[in-house]
Amino acid sequence: MKIIPSFNTIKINFSSITKNQLIIILSFFTLFLLIINLVKAVKNSSNNKSSANIAEASLSGPINLNKTFIFKTSSSGNTPFKYTIMNASLQNQAVVAGQVVSAIQGKTFLIINLKLNNGSMTPLSINTKDYIRLIIGTDKSDLLAADFHSDPVVVQPISAKLTRLGFVVPSNIKTYQLKIGELEGNKKDVDIHFK
Repeated sequence: MKIIPSFNTIKINFSSITKNQLIIILSFFTLFLLIINLVKAVKNSSNNKSSANIAEASLSGPINLNKTFIFKTSSSGNTPFKYTIMNASLQNQAVVAGQVVSAIQGKTFLIINLKLNNGSMTPLSINTKDYIRLIIGTDKSDLLAADFHSDPVVVQPISAKLTRLGFVVPSNIKTYQLKIGELEGNKKDVDIHFK
């Protein structure tokens, strides 16, 4: 029959450990903790790198466009404002109504970043989606309106406002054309080519 000693009967005689032995034990313990922390740091770094690569692989752009147009808004007595298409990018995720949404398989989001400039002394309420239509690839038969937007965008007097429009597009298409202009009237073309 094996007798297992209880914790009450186990005694460690620390007085028999010399000062040098204690320093060696503490050094090994400290080195052990440092190695564990180093392994954790390397592991976290490689995880962050791989997730960053995934995020980069899911994006194309942004492509700088910097095209400015001047329109008038009927909501404020035909007050002119500048409508600048800053850049365009393809993304697998987008923020819609404060929520992050992901594109379904075979689709992606074409994001158009805009800057609106109001040089007047009155606030302007602008429906940004009314000034832009999209042609996907070479099919010029359909003009597509934005799938998500922040309209109406209110631009305060003597100020600029940044906003964006989003289109759901096929993920295999890399060529787009924007038709820019008022709902009625001529439109100007802005070509976008992703690699």
